[in-house]
Amino acid sequence: MSGIPQPGIHYPINDQVKKSAANTHGRHAQITQFFGGTEITFDDTFAPSNHIMGAHAVGSVVDADCLDADCLAHDHSNLFVAGSAVMPAAGSVNCTLTIAALSLKPAGKLRREL
Repeated sequence: MSGIPQPGIHYPINDQVKKSAANTHGRHAQITQFFGGTEITFDDTFAPSNHIMGAHAVGSVVDADCLDADCLAHDHSNLFVAGSAVMPAAGSVNCTLTIAALSLKPAGKLRREL
């Protein structure tokens, strides 16, 4: 074996996961049709190609959002979040440049305060 060792991940796709995916596909199709979309296809291979993003809402409403415009947590005066969690949505895969740009937001605030 050469190169960087990588873990082997074996994750069984059970009936509940398949049922949930089918339900999600149905909802996506409804939304797509509502907005006039006609070409609707889904990949049922469960390939590990998803990018988990957008877990932290950015805004000025403390009770509704997690982070301010500088990616500082509303609840913690010294907790900044940098990375894909700050993205509101992903229009395409491999958005590394956007993630890097968003990471500059907290870096700028930290630099100003130091």
